[in-house]
Amino acid sequence: MDDTSRLSEPLVFEPGDEAYFVLGPPWLRRYHTVFDFGQERIRFALAVQ
Repeated sequence: MDDTSRLSEPLVFEPGDEAYFVLGPPWLRRYHTVFDFGQERIRFALAVQ
């Protein structure tokens, strides 16, 4: 499995999973998102409008 396969995993929440946030299209349009799989982190910056 390559790193891009993780981009399409389904979201399944169980009771007690209150720590998760789902960021939808309004967030993704406002911010540039960088997924750094090598360092296992996500970075955000304001998108150019």
